[in-house]
Formats: sequence, structure tokens, C-alpha cells
Amino acid sequence: MLSRIKKYLRITRHRTVITQRKDHTVSRALIDPNALKVLHRLNRAGYTAYLVGGGVRDLLLGRTPKDFDISTSAHPHEIKDLFRNCMLIGRRFRLAHIRFRDMIIETSTFRRPGSHDPDADTHGRHAKHKRTNTFGTPEEDVQMRDFTINGLFYDIKNFTVIDYVGGQKDLERGLIRCIGNPNKRFPDDPVRMLRAIRFASRLGFSIEKKTLRAIVKHRAELKNAAPARLIEEIYRFFGFRTGQAAFRLLAETKILPILLPTLDKQLRAAPSSNPSLWKYLEAFDKMKPGEGVQREAAIITALAYPLFEARLQNNFDRDKAVQHQDLAREVLREFQGTLPVPRRVVDSLTRAFDAQRRFENPKARFSKKRFVLQSSFPQALFVREMVLRARGGNTGELKKWINLKEDFLKKDAENGTSNPHDAVPPTAKPAARKRRRRRRKPAGSSETPRTTNS
Repeated sequence: MLSRIKKYLRITRHRTVITQRKDHTVSRALIDPNALKVLHRLNRAGYTAYLVGGGVRDLLLGRTPKDFDISTSAHPHEIKDLFRNCMLIGRRFRLAHIRFRDMIIETSTFRRPGSHDPDADTHGRHAKHKRTNTFGTPEEDVQMRDFTINGLFYDIKNFTVIDYVGGQKDLERGLIRCIGNPNKRFPDDPVRMLRAIRFASRLGFSIEKKTLRAIVKHRAELKNAAPARLIEEIYRFFGFRTGQAAFRLLAETKILPILLPTLDKQLRAAPSSNPSLWKYLEAFDKMKPGEGVQREAAIITALAYPLFEARLQNNFDRDKAVQHQDLAREVLREFQGTLPVPRRVVDSLTRAFDAQRRFENPKARFSKKRFVLQSSFPQALFVREMVLRARGGNTGELKKWINLKEDFLKKDAENGTSNPHDAVPPTAKPAARKRRRRRRKPAGSSETPRTTNS
């Protein structure tokens, strides 16, 4: 009985604040029509349904939400009965993805403490949770969310914002605060620590002291997280041109040596006279990857090229001959460690890093036509632009290379020839399959298989 009272007091220790329409900035006009359609249909069917999470947070901050998530009292199969365009996903906690032409509205049932984060791992050596579908109330559901600023609900029926955890005050103060005890929440799902850093860097907020101390204390728990989730969070750091701010926070919280130890080691040893990691990240935040440049490869470039540059300079100082491709592949392998960087990204960057010697010495003897017409040229040009921006150089030279490529393509079009360096022309026929010659049987052999008597 005592434990139930303590649990109730913990859930209700923040006074519920309901903000009326005239006192907040959330407007139906700013909510996607598809999200409104889902909310209204659930309400008409007799269920409670709220707009939740980051969508409410961004609307209150005057930002454009990236997506709109909904929580409801309807169970997953009840949601599916209401929407023909609904698909249920999730091994452990069932989520409803309601598909529209250009977006997905993720709809979840209110959870209860004891059910677990649907983003957490559910199998393998990283698993900490069992499969469960335990449904609860909005007051219980908010306790399952990560940070107070993401624990706000918007009720479309009366246009109010419902706050059970003090999220609106933290929005006003610019604070990232963990819901519940961070010393329990972070070991339960270590990736939450990276999410705290992502929100702080993206919104320009500071991390509340207790939450920050817990991040520093439990940072080693990230070694138990699934590598696929870690690399995805690294990519998300760069979603709002805030990569440098995020990585500065990773260094301050001492997470960087756990996440990317090779990068941390180079950052500590790099002389101040060379373009540092911060300059490359600052350059990347101001750039936009163009056509033909893979997003993942562009991000890894900003992080790994300072390592490649330092290693190249070290070999040059020792008068040691170096194969640029071999060195690039070695640096990228050391950089990624256990993170699952796709092989296509490593191969693409290996060629792009190697190509920088062509830009550095354009008077050397090499086929410029072959160089600018190969498929890896856009990625190589992106790397070159980042290097020039980090060094404070003139990016005007890039236009010369782009014009050179356009001239070669124009001449090939006039002559009716295609680029031989990229791919086989679409009209080419596949090579004829070589017919296999039958082996001749030795003389005296039988045509029928030999049998044995039983």
C-alpha cells in the first residue's frame, strides 16, 4: 500500500497546468491537416486523443514541427479498425503508423510505467526489456517520456495545452530536464543521453544540473547501446545545422572518447595552427550537400577528414611515401570503430579523400576528363569545398571544375558519345554466357550408375 502511495505522489508531484487557447501560441492552422484528421476521427469515435511530444514543443516555440505524433486511449487494434491506411508495427509495444500520401502520423496508445520505451532494444545483447503492451492514462503516459519539454499534450477538442511535468516552465527557462530520476532513466536507455545533447544543441538550451550530472556519471552505459542507434543519433546531430554545438557538448560531457575515441584523441593532440575539428564542423553546418552527395558520407567527411589530414601531414613530415587510398581506408576504419558505417559510404569517401591530391596539384599529369566525369566527383568536390571553407580559402576554384565537367559533357553530347567512366550504356547487351563443354567419359565406363547388392 505504501509503495502505491509513493508511486502516486511521484506521478502527481507537479501540479497539472492547463493553458487556455488565449494564453498559448498553438494554432490549428499550424498543424498538418492529416494530423487534424486523425485527431478528429479518434475523438468522434469516443476516444481521448492528444497531439504530443516534439510537435507541441516546436509550436509553442514558434518553430515548424518536423512531424506530428498522437497519443490516444484507443488500443492498437481499435486504431486499425478506424483507419484503413493504418499499419501496426513494433515487436513489444505496438504502434500505429497511419499512412498518408506524403507522410506518416505515428499514433500510440497511452502507456503505463512498467511498459518500456518503444525505441529501446528488444533483442540481442543490448536488450534490457521484455515484450509488453500495458496501457494507461495520459498522466501515466507522460512519465514514460524522456524530457519535460517533450511531455506536453495539445487537446484539439478545447484547444488547451496540458502540462503534467512542468514542461512549459522549462521551455521558458530554456532547460532540458529529464522526466523522473535521470540516474534510473539513463541506464535504462543510454541513448536518451544523446537525445538530451541533440535537443540542447538544436534549441540552444542548457541541460539542467541534475540531468547533466547523471549524463556524466552514466556515460559509460553508451557502450551497451546498439551501434545502429548510436550512429543514427550522430546523423541526427546535423539535422538542423548544429553539428558543431552538439559535438562540443559531447566533448564537455566526456561522451566523445566513448563514442568516437579516435576522434577524441586527435582533438586533444591537434595543434592549434591546423584546421581543427571545430572548423570542419562549422564549415559543414553552413553547407548543403548537393546532388550526388550522400548525406551519411557528407557527415562522416566532416568528422573523419581532420583525422586523414593529420595522418597525411604526419607521413609527409617523416618523408614517408603514402598511398592516399590506403591511408584513407585505414583512417575511416579506425574512425568508425564499432559503429555500422555502410561500406558504400567508406568506399565513396576513400575515393573522395584520394581525389583531394588532384585538387591540390591540378597541373600534375592526369586525365581531367576521366576525373570530372566519374561518379565519385560530386562527393570529391563537396569534400574540397569543406576543406577550403575550414582553411579559410577561396572557394572560387570549384566553379572552374564544375565548368570543366559541363564542357566535357557538352562535347560528348555534340559528338553523340557517352561517358565511358561511369557505367555501361543502357543499350548495351549483356555478355553471352559461355557454354560449358561436357566432360568425355573414359572408355569402358557404363552409362548407368553402378549398384551394389544388399
